[in-house]
Amino acid sequence: MKTVIHIGCPKTGTTTLQRHLFRELPQTHYLGHYSRINPKLHKVPHGARDAGELAAEWRQAVAAAPAETTLLLYSQEKLTYYPASLAPEVADAIHKIVGDAEVLITIRRQPAICVSNYFNFTARGYPHDFDTFMKEGLATLETSATMATHRSEESIWGLWLYDDLFRAWEERFGTVHVLPLEAWKQQPDQARAALAAALGRDVDDIVLPSAHARSRASNTPWRRHLPRPLEQFLKRLPLPEWAHAKMSKGLDIELTPEQLQTIEATYGPGNRWLAERTGWDLKALGYPGWPTE
Repeated sequence: MKTVIHIGCPKTGTTTLQRHLFRELPQTHYLGHYSRINPKLHKVPHGARDAGELAAEWRQAVAAAPAETTLLLYSQEKLTYYPASLAPEVADAIHKIVGDAEVLITIRRQPAICVSNYFNFTARGYPHDFDTFMKEGLATLETSATMATHRSEESIWGLWLYDDLFRAWEERFGTVHVLPLEAWKQQPDQARAALAAALGRDVDDIVLPSAHARSRASNTPWRRHLPRPLEQFLKRLPLPEWAHAKMSKGLDIELTPEQLQTIEATYGPGNRWLAERTGWDLKALGYPGWPTE
């Protein structure tokens, strides 16, 4: 039985994959987020739960697989809720629990993902403007090793060093697959083929979701004024186009040339390395690393 661990990253279509693809795959025992069986493996390596307890929880989840299962698929983006400097430790801890497996990493262009995360933080009460968000976030790349988690605006920036993330998980698991979010629309045939190869399924089994699981309206500040259960329900509720447009108004930011240059210098070298290693044409997909002459 093939085992695949999908670790995110956040804001790269993970929820859409979990809710509309992973749960629908034939002969697949799906575990993780949006599954009735969700081992909390993301609690490692900080001792939030004993490793032995997590290992027992994993064995119990695997044992529940139907007899016809040929793919064991675990998806939990919280496995990347750590600074990049801790990725090797997280990968090592997961390998000790799960054993041999292949890894799937979903990525997104850094300029787009930083804007998306900014609005996600403002929806939770972050009080500063985007310029401050960028300056404070990028300044932490040198100090992220001291941070326990990236669930704050100051420590997520190291997560988007995709080459570091790739290396850390490849060293422990050997095989790491990469899927850029942008390929869903721009290179759908290649995206389907990449997912099929990663999951060991036929290409015909891979139906790319036509819409994202969460609308951009889920990033609006009204979220923080609602009780948590109601907020969670509303942000997953499909919206008509007019409501989506109205609630999404103002959720666009145009990065300045200086900000784009900073992102280019920070993430460009890693993107070029990843493109060579994986075969994805990240230049064509708009990733930093190939500045316009």
